[in-house]
Amino acid sequence: GKTVALMLWAGFDQSPRNLQHIAEMNALASLYAGVDDVAVISIHDGATPPEGVERYVQQMNVTFPVGCDSAENETFKRYRTGVVPQVILIDKTGKVRFYQTDGRLLELIKMLRRE
Repeated sequence: GKTVALMLWAGFDQSPRNLQHIAEMNALASLYAGVDDVAVISIHDGATPPEGVERYVQQMNVTFPVGCDSAENETFKRYRTGVVPQVILIDKTGKVRFYQTDGRLLELIKMLRRE
């Protein structure tokens, strides 16, 4: 019953693109804090142990929930993504609706919320 913004990422990627996606997801998490029909979450690749992921989360000031993949790239494979970061939008029925969200993430979330 929620619109979900899911970011698949890896902390070793210190590129401007990755940092921009983290900043965007932080802003979304802040904007939708306390809103019950939107979830802003992420999965970190499984190649990094949880304590390493925690260091990345602190280093990069990640404010939204971060899960760790149970096996190297298992979730990434299930979502058929080969690049990080990748933001995926899932509608209220659980259907993946968008893989390409660059520059229009907020607009797409608003659209999915209205459906």
